[in-house]
Amino acid sequence: MAIGNPITLTNNIADKVTSLTATADQTLFTVPGGYLVNKLSVYRNGVRLSQSEDYTANDGATITLVTPANLSDTIQFQTFDYFDVANAIGAGGGDITGSLTVSGTITGGAFSGDGSGLTGVASTDYIITGTAATFTGGINAAQSDVSVRNLTGVAATFTGVLTYEDVTNIDSIGIVTARTGIDVSAGGINAVGVVTATSFVGSGEGLTNLNIPAAFNELDSALFN
Repeated sequence: MAIGNPITLTNNIADKVTSLTATADQTLFTVPGGYLVNKLSVYRNGVRLSQSEDYTANDGATITLVTPANLSDTIQFQTFDYFDVANAIGAGGGDITGSLTVSGTITGGAFSGDGSGLTGVASTDYIITGTAATFTGGINAAQSDVSVRNLTGVAATFTGVLTYEDVTNIDSIGIVTARTGIDVSAGGINAVGVVTATSFVGSGEGLTNLNIPAAFNELDSALFN
């Protein structure tokens, strides 16, 4: 399928000339290669004949002389053809029903449709996939290697740093670092390992398995016993 404006040539450019030798009293002639109706000129021994008056040509294949030919008369046919590119896409746009293979670059203001077959996509507003997605660079919701609005998928692996301001659930097998603190509004913190901090604030009455130094136990006994 060609892309571009359809090409239409004038009739005297796309033409073909063929000829036949008549038999005695012959009236019916088959035009070699056929012709377009009303796009045919017929000559008899070099003299151009008039359609309807000298011959009829209505079926695109044969012509019939009104006056029978003489033996060895030369009947010449000049056929004119249109030169249009079938299914061409013009400047106003069009549809491609089959496939389109381009070795260069396609540039457009917008693209629509299923992009599942695209490869080499370096950056996109949305990455939606049903399989695992792997990001080797950093991803920041505001500014980074990839600008992301929504991530939807079965699994995602980040070997760099993931920065996002509006996360409702974090499931990490590594270390989670909070720059300005952690605010737990409900549910509490359930740590299987060790929680380490420079200080703790609040009632510690619910703490268990505290490793209290022996000196503190002695001081506690001296003050309260």
